[in-house]
Amino acid sequence: MSALGDFQARFLDEIFGDAPLDPRRAVYRRNVLENLHGALAAAYPVVRRLVGEAFFREAAERFARVHPSRSGDLHRFGEGYGQFLSRYPHAAGLPYLPGVARLEWAVCMALQAEEVVSCSIAALSRLGDDAGAARDAAYAAADVIEFAGKQLRRDIAQRAVERVA
Repeated sequence: MSALGDFQARFLDEIFGDAPLDPRRAVYRRNVLENLHGALAAAYPVVRRLVGEAFFREAAERFARVHPSRSGDLHRFGEGYGQFLSRYPHAAGLPYLPGVARLEWAVCMALQAEEVVSCSIAALSRLGDDAGAARDAAYAAADVIEFAGKQLRRDIAQRAVERVA
């Protein structure tokens, strides 16, 4: 690894570590963690509301330290938060929480899915029995997710989250 690469790796280890930092580097740590908290809060408003700000902030910081962002797009940060919550000791008494988080992430991804080219009713009718499968394959936001033992479509899930939030 180059000298610059070594420096960057050490810097990130410091930012996401727990050791005290000098005041200048502590500013970076606070800003990075606050930005990642904000991204998670935007992606998981129902989880945040269910557990309260203090719980959510602590869980978000723990998640960010273990799973730092791998993208410059903060809309992509937060995948796996439901899985993290399923192993987070302080959420052990909230068995529904990981499922709610997975549902919210699915909604986020559906909202960010690419728009598809529309297809005429006549073209769909020619597909016969395969029309539903063709629609699902073509429309990423209609992916099926598993939540609480039931299959839900992301577009239906979006309406459910809007009612709760």
